[in-house]
Amino acid sequence: MPRQAIVTKYISPTNNHGTQVQARTESGIKVRVAWDHSKDAWENHEQAAFALAFKLGWIPGRMRMEEFRAIYAQGGIPNGYAFVDASEVIARFKEGL
Repeated sequence: MPRQAIVTKYISPTNNHGTQVQARTESGIKVRVAWDHSKDAWENHEQAAFALAFKLGWIPGRMRMEEFRAIYAQGGIPNGYAFVDASEVIARFKEGL
């Protein structure tokens, strides 16, 4: 079953909160993750997408970031990044080998 893409964007700090990354789906479900200054921009966006996929039950609780990277196609878009579950495509490809 196809899933919605996860889109992330940078949220500037304000007087009320520090720097964050927001991950959301087209349907409006979203999470915000605090910026981790020990990581680069890509890793911060990836962490937000991972958190949203977990919240939605799209990935199992024991999945590690390395596994997430292996099944989610990822790429830059204007103002952020997009993450798309490619597990079905990967599985079909492997079956065809």
